[in-house]
Amino acid sequence: MGHGLDLITERKPRLLTIDIERLGLSRGTRVLDLGCGFGRHSWQVFHSDGVFLVGADRDHYRLRCARFMLASMRMQGIDGGGSAHVVMADAARLPFADGSFDVVICSEVLEHLPDDRAALREMARVLAPGGRLALSVPRRFPDRVCFGLFPAGYRELSEGHLRVYRERELVALLSDAGFTARGRGLAHGFHTPYWWLECLAGRDRLFKPAAGAYRRFLDWYTVRRPAALVFLEKLAAPVAAKSLVFYLEKKGRK
Repeated sequence: MGHGLDLITERKPRLLTIDIERLGLSRGTRVLDLGCGFGRHSWQVFHSDGVFLVGADRDHYRLRCARFMLASMRMQGIDGGGSAHVVMADAARLPFADGSFDVVICSEVLEHLPDDRAALREMARVLAPGGRLALSVPRRFPDRVCFGLFPAGYRELSEGHLRVYRERELVALLSDAGFTARGRGLAHGFHTPYWWLECLAGRDRLFKPAAGAYRRFLDWYTVRRPAALVFLEKLAAPVAAKSLVFYLEKKGRK
């Protein structure tokens, strides 16, 4: 949703799906941001003290943007003094040795992948025993409505959502891949109406002004975060949150 410069210059950037503070990062923690895109979670991880960060994606342009932002953080002295790298990679065939990372972040990626089971197995493989996975996907109800409102175009609008997960099905997939759930959360309680308006606008241009106005509201809210609206967003989350977040641990002894 924009605001890349705000994200890298603030210690607590506004538009994150994963709660980085729940990951227990410390000096020397090895973090893989899988499907990092433009790097919004990578930027926040790189603020942490002395981490080793790898951002991986299969989109060359987005990796270039992520690399630029991480380099800018280093030049401005607003990183945590660790190291950061970006790698082009296929989530189903990761170019890393077994147990290479302590933490994997995979935010809004799994629903795009042709072979989600293979990707989850790869995440488990590259994590050390007892390593942590933070994973988010779109919630079923908002995404189903989007597909219903714009059946001919939502897949393109969403950049290729291939599936909509039922929560219990996702829990089973994660368990089969070798993960145990340690926490759950919801994110982006104000974003669902925006996507519904975008879907309506895709079918009828009369909705374009409403979608644009709501987008401007989200941009304003992302930066300003007034306390009353933050509270209202939390109240709305059980119904309107766009994303479901799991915090998991790889099975096995450390």
